[in-house]
Amino acid sequence: MNSCSKPNPVDPSLNPDVNFIAECPCHNAQFDQNGNVLSGPTTQPLNLYNTTNINDESFLIEHENISYEIFFSDHPTLLEINGISYSDGGDVLDDDLNELDSSGLLFFRKSNNELLALSRRCTHQG
Repeated sequence: MNSCSKPNPVDPSLNPDVNFIAECPCHNAQFDQNGNVLSGPTTQPLNLYNTTNINDESFLIEHENISYEIFFSDHPTLLEINGISYSDGGDVLDDDLNELDSSGLLFFRKSNNELLALSRRCTHQG
């Protein structure tokens, strides 16, 4: 299965509420920073994972019985509000994260207390 590309910046003058999109390289579906569909053909949002324990060094992604710590030293852009980053699903160093989502994750820092983790698995795949 293909995974959506890394987040691409959006011109804020086009829509001030959208800070980045993820764009699927195989059919050009676009998603906003919350994983919602901006343009199809897909109609389903990207899967959103629960993030907790945001501190100065890291945050946790929790889903069912899996918990994975993400360090800001590995994703320094997430230290800033509106920062974006991603993980690759095939990265050997991210075996635990691959167990959570083998397509990788998109990360978006909405505020000091809110950080989103979205699947990179495009929803056109079913």
